[in-house]
Amino acid sequence: MEPRLWIENFLSRVLRKHHEVRYLTGLYAWLSWWIAAVLFAGLVSFLLPLFRDAILIASLVFLVPLIHVVYRYFIREWVAGFGLDDAALLVESQHPELANALINSNQLKRHLETHEKDRDFSRPMIGELLQRTQGQIRDMDPGAPIDRGPLGRSRNWFLGLAAGAVLITWLIPGIWERGLGGGGARLLQATGSGSAGHPGTAKAPQGADLDYRVENLTLTFNYPAYTRLTSETRPASNGAIEALPGTEVQVNASINLPSKGGELVLNEKDHLSMRREGGEKLAGRFLVKEGGHYQLRIHGTDGNKYLLPSRYPITLMEDKAPTIVLFLSNPKPVYFETAKVQMFYESRDDFGLSQIDLVYYQNGKIFRIPVKTLKMQETSVQGGYTWELGAMGFHSGDRIQYYLEVKDNDNVFGPNTGQSETFSFSIFDSRKEMEDLIALQDELTEQIIALLAQNLVKGEAIQSRATSGPEDWKDLFASNIDQTIQVVRLAQRIADRAEDVENFPPPYLTLLQNVISGLTQIREEQIKALEDIHKETGKPTPVALSLSPPAALHGRLVSHLERDILFLVKMTNRQKMDQVMDLEKQLSELTETLREEFEKIAGKKAPMNPSEIRAKMDSIRQTLQKIMDQLSRQNQTRPDEFLNPNAFKSLNMEEFSAALDRISKMADEGKIDQALEELKKITEDLRTLANHLNQADQQMDNLVDTQLMEKIDESIRKLDRLEQDEKKLIEETGKINQSLREAQSQNYQEAIQEFFQELEQLVGQIQDIFEQDREFLQAHPAMKQLHDLMDRQTGIEEKIRRLGQKTVDSNLTGDLEQNFQSLNQSRRDLTELNREMDSLRVRHFEEFKSEIPHLQDNYRTLKEMAQLKDLNEFNNLFRNTYPEVFRLQNNLRTTPNRKEDIADQVDEDLRQVTRLNGEISKKLGSMMRSLRDNYQSLLTPKDRQNLERLAREQDGLRRQAQEMEQEFSRMNMQNPMISPMLSTRMGRSQQHMKQAETELRVPDVSNGITSANRALKELQDTREMLEDLKNSGQQAGEKNQGDTPLKLGTGSREDMRRGGSARMQKEKVLLPSEDQYRVPPAFREEILSAMKKHTPQKYERRVMEYYKELVK
Repeated sequence: MEPRLWIENFLSRVLRKHHEVRYLTGLYAWLSWWIAAVLFAGLVSFLLPLFRDAILIASLVFLVPLIHVVYRYFIREWVAGFGLDDAALLVESQHPELANALINSNQLKRHLETHEKDRDFSRPMIGELLQRTQGQIRDMDPGAPIDRGPLGRSRNWFLGLAAGAVLITWLIPGIWERGLGGGGARLLQATGSGSAGHPGTAKAPQGADLDYRVENLTLTFNYPAYTRLTSETRPASNGAIEALPGTEVQVNASINLPSKGGELVLNEKDHLSMRREGGEKLAGRFLVKEGGHYQLRIHGTDGNKYLLPSRYPITLMEDKAPTIVLFLSNPKPVYFETAKVQMFYESRDDFGLSQIDLVYYQNGKIFRIPVKTLKMQETSVQGGYTWELGAMGFHSGDRIQYYLEVKDNDNVFGPNTGQSETFSFSIFDSRKEMEDLIALQDELTEQIIALLAQNLVKGEAIQSRATSGPEDWKDLFASNIDQTIQVVRLAQRIADRAEDVENFPPPYLTLLQNVISGLTQIREEQIKALEDIHKETGKPTPVALSLSPPAALHGRLVSHLERDILFLVKMTNRQKMDQVMDLEKQLSELTETLREEFEKIAGKKAPMNPSEIRAKMDSIRQTLQKIMDQLSRQNQTRPDEFLNPNAFKSLNMEEFSAALDRISKMADEGKIDQALEELKKITEDLRTLANHLNQADQQMDNLVDTQLMEKIDESIRKLDRLEQDEKKLIEETGKINQSLREAQSQNYQEAIQEFFQELEQLVGQIQDIFEQDREFLQAHPAMKQLHDLMDRQTGIEEKIRRLGQKTVDSNLTGDLEQNFQSLNQSRRDLTELNREMDSLRVRHFEEFKSEIPHLQDNYRTLKEMAQLKDLNEFNNLFRNTYPEVFRLQNNLRTTPNRKEDIADQVDEDLRQVTRLNGEISKKLGSMMRSLRDNYQSLLTPKDRQNLERLAREQDGLRRQAQEMEQEFSRMNMQNPMISPMLSTRMGRSQQHMKQAETELRVPDVSNGITSANRALKELQDTREMLEDLKNSGQQAGEKNQGDTPLKLGTGSREDMRRGGSARMQKEKVLLPSEDQYRVPPAFREEILSAMKKHTPQKYERRVMEYYKELVK
């Protein structure tokens, strides 16, 4: 559309919007005045029937505003005119940046139709002005310059008056018939010709007036229900009222003369009747809603009304807004999308709290989350709340501001609200963090390259000298030490930040850790070598040092740096490519969405939205620019570049941007079919780019090469064989151990029965002693007095806490000094109370009393273990309980200034408990030694031969584990992506195997099985690590085929470190075999059967723990 026609069309729409708003405003105003006139006439006729005949004349006053509204909104502009020039001025008044361009364009466009000789302005200048003005107002809303404020006010007046008319009609039935009909006339006739006795009239006193006075005034205050305050009566009051809004005040007045009744006059405008109670007493009530004053108006016996001159003040009390303080347990500037924000709060109000909400702002919108609803109307509350960010739908990079808002229970003019301090945080942006990490990795690579270049140049120069010695390496080593620590710090910084990124691949973290550990070790060796060189060169007759140690150390550093550079470049390029592919996917989705939008518009299935289409094209342009920027970051001087330079030469960014502009222009002109064809051409170009990117992605080198993958597969097979052999060995050893336990159980069945009966009796005696001590301390007078004082202490401490908060809050109210005095007095009371408690000399016995329940629980569990005949569990728990009794006994014995009668009793009881514990300890030791000696005597020569054979097999497995440990160390040296934990775990497994071998030769079969199970656990963990490494290498190499790949970047990869479904699909679950259990099969069968039935309550916890031991 031409600029001239476009501007004229725009101004026409502005003019149409202006007329619509103005006519609607006039209509609402006219209807409002008309409803007001009807309401006025109806209410006055109904309430004041005497004036009914004058109402119609008085209502004619409303004709003046009605006529004014018609002229102002409907006639004036029609007469004066409001054209396109006025519309242009209206727009420019709201948009000063136009600088009169719109009015000039509207006035000059007509010169385009005149002859060139009659034209005062050049045609190109007018055309340029029109085109520039069109661009300035293209995105403007025609309705935006229109002032809609008068329309809103007129509409609100109309709705309010209409609602009032409906409400009055409902509350006062027949108001229109009786007010405006004949009912008013009949009411006038019924009143007679005189009007002196009408209750609505006020007759001035004439002649001998009555002298009324108030002799006594009693006020009764009924406070609002939400305050929970009781009614209050104030006899012989001075009449002054000071109350909360919503308080009902009952006024009982005793006057000096009889009367017919009276009125309460509020602020000289509201009249409320008072009933007569006896000859000289009047009673009335009113609701306090506003400040001011009230008076009494007496209806005299002579028919006159007397307004007493005394004015009694009404003062409104303020219901203060509630306060709330927010405390954060883990405040952070940045949170993950699935994090939790733990917060605690403390809120107070003078009459009661009703609700606490969490209010937060996200992208300019406000949201509320209910935190707590208080139904008991507490005046103070403390609590906590855990904000689950994962349920909020936050996105990466969102900025969140939040605070707590509290409402009180004021249902009169409230509720009043208060809010806490506002806090803010950002949602962790993984994409932005990944870009920062890639930039840091590039910086790390540059530093390592600089360090390598220095060592290659200077090291070669030193080695090429014919007379070079160790002292020639000093400068190079000193420089290496300083530069290496910078490299290590940067690598550690990257690793620390990468641990917080969920999508950062674990093998990359392993690479960074290997870079850190390797360079740190070489740096320490260089420091030691430098110290050795200083020591040797400092001697009077320096000993010649060979060139080999410094040169070898230098060679190790060079090799390490070369390897680190190679793998860091591969890792960084892989990450860059992942980001490019992610952006490419977004670009494909945006283009497809725009194509579908054009097809819907072409098929007339959806209206055209130019602003939305331009926004989508801008997103496409920005995404493509990000891709080009990412591709341009490659450095051709580095090896293993992730992209062929020809991959994106075919796509000219300027031509692509021009094509998008053409599509936008076509869409504005309504040429949807042409825009769709142009978009298809762009789609083909993007498809070509996607194919190039896909080919480049497929051609990238894998961080874990094929040879290394073969070694990993071979190591997994070796571990499987080693694991099976270890399981077989454990199985055979378990059979031997099981047969020995069964034989021992038969020999010691009666002895064990008698042994546990004795233990149960001893534990029962200890339980009785502690129960007697508890009852003795609870009944002692000094202890009772201490408890009373402790209750008082709790009350005073709570009072100090309240006064402390009140003192802080009173900093602005002027009561600070008084609150400080009350606070100090309470602190002095607390100090005096503590002195009184110390004078009782029983504080330490109270502490001993608080420990008794814990000891009783321990001995109750020991008794259960004795009943279950569980020797090992009894022994383990007793070894933890015995020292606790010693500790308590020592603490009480060393306490000075104890109360004598309590001290003597408690000391004697603890000595008895110690003696009984000693007997239990002796019996346990004797039984354990007897069982151990008997266990050895049960071994037959054949058993010993089998155990010796198993020990030799265990030694063979240990040697295999040692070989695998060495193999993993070599793999780590060749590829830093291999974690050193592989060799570490194999080393631990080898140590456990060595321990198992030693214990089988003793022989100690039970401990030998335990050591073998630990070795098996290390083998299983090592195999799991190898599986994770293999899977990560395969995932890095897997690529989707096709012309338009839909791949997500690193941000959508599953993190094998964090478990979940991805890890469950690949993790092998190994159940223990029968020989790996710690108890004989008979006991296991009994317990497994018992688990299927109901367990007695007192044995439920122990049975559950025992059942868990079966699968260890």
